[in-house]
Amino acid sequence: MSDDVSQTGNTGSRGRPTFKLVRFFTAASLVAFVAVAVLLGYIFRTLAIDGLVNGYENEHVNLAQVLANEMWDEEFGPLVLAMAGKSAVEMQAAHQIPPIHKRILRLLSGTKVFKIKVYDVSGMTVYSTELKQIGEDKSKNAGVIDGLRGLSSSLLVHQDQFSAFEGEVQSRDLVESYVPRFDPALGKVIGVFEIYGDATYVLAEIGKRQRYMVVSVVGLLALLFAMLFAIVKRAQNIIIRQNQERAAAQEALKSSEERWQFALEGSGAGVWDRNLETGEVVFSKRCKEIYGFAEDDLADTQVSWKDRIHPDDLPLVEANREAYLNGEKQAYRNERRMRCKDGSWKWILSRGMVVARDANGKPLRMIGTHTDISERKQAEEELGRHRHHLEELVDVRTAELARARDAAEAANRAKSSFLANMSHELRTPMNGIMGMTDLVLGRATDSQQIDWLNKSKASAQRLLAIINDLLDLSKIEAGQLQLEYTDFVAASVLNDVVSMIGPSARDKGLRLAVEPDALPLWLRGDPARLRQALLKLAGNAVKFTEQGSVTLRALQLHEKGDEILVRFEVTDTGIGIPPETLSRLFRSFEQADNSIKRKYGGTGLGLAIARRLAELMGGEVGADSTPGIGSTFWFTARLQRGHGAPPVATAGNRELAPEQTPDSPAAAAPDPARAMAVLKQLEPLLASDDTRAGDLFIANRPLLLATFGAEATPLERQVAAFDYPGALATLRAIILKTPEN
Repeated sequence: MSDDVSQTGNTGSRGRPTFKLVRFFTAASLVAFVAVAVLLGYIFRTLAIDGLVNGYENEHVNLAQVLANEMWDEEFGPLVLAMAGKSAVEMQAAHQIPPIHKRILRLLSGTKVFKIKVYDVSGMTVYSTELKQIGEDKSKNAGVIDGLRGLSSSLLVHQDQFSAFEGEVQSRDLVESYVPRFDPALGKVIGVFEIYGDATYVLAEIGKRQRYMVVSVVGLLALLFAMLFAIVKRAQNIIIRQNQERAAAQEALKSSEERWQFALEGSGAGVWDRNLETGEVVFSKRCKEIYGFAEDDLADTQVSWKDRIHPDDLPLVEANREAYLNGEKQAYRNERRMRCKDGSWKWILSRGMVVARDANGKPLRMIGTHTDISERKQAEEELGRHRHHLEELVDVRTAELARARDAAEAANRAKSSFLANMSHELRTPMNGIMGMTDLVLGRATDSQQIDWLNKSKASAQRLLAIINDLLDLSKIEAGQLQLEYTDFVAASVLNDVVSMIGPSARDKGLRLAVEPDALPLWLRGDPARLRQALLKLAGNAVKFTEQGSVTLRALQLHEKGDEILVRFEVTDTGIGIPPETLSRLFRSFEQADNSIKRKYGGTGLGLAIARRLAELMGGEVGADSTPGIGSTFWFTARLQRGHGAPPVATAGNRELAPEQTPDSPAAAAPDPARAMAVLKQLEPLLASDDTRAGDLFIANRPLLLATFGAEATPLERQVAAFDYPGALATLRAIILKTPEN
């Protein structure tokens, strides 16, 4: 305590060294300030003089160039030649000197130049504005030597008395420059100019500025010193006041600790006080009572209490304390189990804080509390057991729901399988009805009967289309629809769909357009399912468009290796669809609204089938539409690059041999025998719902159209629409009508 008091006064033994330090700071600062000012003045003067000399040298070089240009060829050049070998007296009496001297004086009148000399290559003075210096040998002069070597040089000199061309001058500072005269034609130095410039007034101005700068710097440094001195003095006063405040705070802290301990023990918490340097721990009476000890039963040491921490909790407690002391955590708080006197365990909440540190910030002392939280922990454990039981119930319910979901999915698959089988069974009698209707139509002559039969046939075809859609959707949902991968010509898919919807579009006066992208010629995938999905979109476009156009496009979105993502889209100028309706169009049995269903008909399965087919081919579907303007429906498919021509039939397998590839440039000629052979190949495929029937028809389309004409058109539509029962009936009617059969 006596140390602290001695640091708070101004007259104690420790106060006097503090003031000595201030005086030392003052003296050292003044010396440093003066040294800096002198050094800055010297540097300023040196740099200024260097700049002055360089400036004068540049002026003298320019002046020498002017004199050389004006006078060397006509005056100085001949003078140098004429002075060769003459004595000083003869040179001074030469008749060339007066006119040259007169012209020089006229040129230099009003300038700062005091004197000019001209030396020949031997260092002899052939001219000087101070005429008595003509004829002097300056071959040993350093400036002349440098000039004869081709180097310009300058230096600042002071002359107490100097003979200028205007007369004698007193106490002058001069810049003396030596400038070589270089003859470009000869490629060497032919003379040297020596020029004296008056720098007296400029140098005086430099000295004046130097004094101003030194005075200003000294003034600024003095001001800075005064500020620093005031800061140091204030810091000293603050330190004294802080020492006094610290002593008062320590006394207040002691009182506060006593009140804090009393308050905590009154709340049931025990207090501990740890000396971090010695390891001594002092526990309050209440703290020991928590564990069942009397006040004198247990020693106040860290070891005796550390042994009572549960072994599983000890690493966490020590790590928590170290993290707090190292500043990694803002608060010291942990929960641990402590062994009581009777061997039982209690859950304890331990909290604390550092209350004393040394000058370097190292913790010296901690104070904290122990609170018994055993009842809270028991409640938490009970809550945990209830939560675990609830999780088990949730798991059981989840398993039940999963089984219910699996049962529902199995029932849905069974339903789809049943519908697929029933649709197939329904098509068989429908096939017979349509076949018999075609036979009767072929023999009917009464116009009313023909009309009735046509209406019956149209109704049967619509019913068959619904059955076909149900069959396809059921196959997809039941997982029975498998894609068949084969090579095909990319453009043929668009062209086939256009040929199928062409008659309906022409009947309504619509324009059909195809815009294929730069797709590879050959692709590999399932062309039949691509045509089916695209036909669903194109058929809808024609159905809902009263005027304008329908455009089919195929766009390559991106390519990675052999895989190509292709987007097929159909754009129309039809009635359009409201935005709120678009989201549900691709669901099964969905249409835009009931009025559309009443006006245009349909089951709402076409777009759903297109969506399922696109998903099977690794793509998706979508639509963009504006009511009254038109719509764009699209789907994407992941295809591969095709390699080679379509497969060729052999006797040992059922691969189909096309009579003509889709990209053949020339139309086929009628050939009944070959066409009938194709129909014979096509018939069993249609009867067994084999999708290769579409590939066979497309491959031989030119031949069939050329041979059977308009009778092959409905067959083409039915094959493209996967109306295989209807196509089978049409095919058999064509065979019956053919004369050869």
